[in-house]
Amino acid sequence: MSDSRIKNTLLSTSLNIIEQVIAMIFGLIVPRLVIKTFGSEVNGLTAFITQILNVFALLQAGMIGASIFALYEPLAKKDYDQMNIIVDSSSRFFRKIAGIFFSLVLLAIPYIVYQESSTSFARWEIIVTTIIMGLNATLTFLFSSRYDIIISSYQKRFLFSIAAIVNKFVYYGLIFCIIILKKHFVLMYASSLVANVCTILILRYYYKQLTKEWLKPIKGKNTYKIQNRNYLLCNQVVYQIINSLPLLLIANFYDLKVASVYSINFTLVNILKMVISSFMRSVTEPFGNYRVTHSKEDVVKMYRVIQSGISFVVIIFSSCFVCLSTSFISIYTNNISEVNYVIPIMAFTLLTEFFFSSHKLIADLLIDIHGLYKKIYIPIFISGAISAIAMVLTAKFVDYKYIPLCSALFYLLLYVIFLLIVKKELDISLFFRNYLTIIVSVIAIGFIYFTYTRIAPDISNLLFWFIHAIVLFISSVLFAGIAITVVDRKSVCIVLRKLNSYIKK
Repeated sequence: MSDSRIKNTLLSTSLNIIEQVIAMIFGLIVPRLVIKTFGSEVNGLTAFITQILNVFALLQAGMIGASIFALYEPLAKKDYDQMNIIVDSSSRFFRKIAGIFFSLVLLAIPYIVYQESSTSFARWEIIVTTIIMGLNATLTFLFSSRYDIIISSYQKRFLFSIAAIVNKFVYYGLIFCIIILKKHFVLMYASSLVANVCTILILRYYYKQLTKEWLKPIKGKNTYKIQNRNYLLCNQVVYQIINSLPLLLIANFYDLKVASVYSINFTLVNILKMVISSFMRSVTEPFGNYRVTHSKEDVVKMYRVIQSGISFVVIIFSSCFVCLSTSFISIYTNNISEVNYVIPIMAFTLLTEFFFSSHKLIADLLIDIHGLYKKIYIPIFISGAISAIAMVLTAKFVDYKYIPLCSALFYLLLYVIFLLIVKKELDISLFFRNYLTIIVSVIAIGFIYFTYTRIAPDISNLLFWFIHAIVLFISSVLFAGIAITVVDRKSVCIVLRKLNSYIKK
């Protein structure tokens, strides 16, 4: 990649890491305070409504990704007229979808009130909470979604991290005030709305700066249709169902307290998944532009470098998670007696989901930059149906703790299928290297886990946990480095040479 692309990617990644660290710190402190102040049911209610809104959000599924892909070529060629048409078309779409989305939120209120009628919440509390959360998401459709298209296309995703950092400080600052002043829990959702408005204003400023030279209003009807949008819609529908179904099933077959248990256990792995996903988004746009201007051989070489980097991080994250998550949750939920949050088996089931979802993202990369969305929507639908059925059966007849294994099955099936599609459509064979990477990664994670459990004493407090985390992280970095070097020494050498050249500058 060019120096500008590398700098944008590194800046996006660095700021994203800072954002995720801030999110992790606040995201681990605040839910505990909320549970202790307002009870586990509030946490469960939030998770339940969020999953319903996520399902409604599928109305816009695929449009952002399809619009960004459509902008790769005109942006590389500086065809501003075509870019203007594409952005105008997507903006009109988001305005229409925002109205439909909020209407669905209002229509869903009776169902949510009925579903939560057995809880301690008053009807007005459920209604107001739903409306505020729905309005928050509607504003995202109206503004943030179209800003995303331009900012991502210009490979400046670090601007999102800047806005997100401001968002988190505003939101969590207001949350602390509400808890300290002992105000009503509904105000927490209003805090999120205020923080979102701050984010929109920041993104709007950068959006205007990037488009001021060429973005012009198009009068009359814009007949341009974003290609691949329907295929991406189908794909995103399945992904969202797989992501939302666990909590919806738990809320249906169990109760909000169990949903809160699942939500807290899922929080740690979700933070790790967001870091991996954010890094992949930071890489995808520059890599997509790189594909337009480089040969297939160069693209494959760069892909392997990215693959090695992601695999390196996955080994580290997986090792730290499986070794430390249970002890952390035990400390984190100490003195919360209304329900047991410590579920040791979930460290392994959630690890399995995280591991295969991360490797599926690696396989996604070549699919995304070549726009092979039409080739994957049927396999995604079939794999999703298999996994969804498995989830329902597991929730009803086995135990909610094993539901993440059904998600892992979904990602594993897609990983194998995507490699076959890449081989068939692009004539790029990645089987040996990718499967070797998975095998070596599993061996490395297993070795770190069994070594840790043999020598590590019990962890009784948060300070001791942090000391363990630092030591384990450093050890995992060393073992992950060895594992990735065994799999792909050439890519490791390329990265080291590039880093060395930047240091010398």
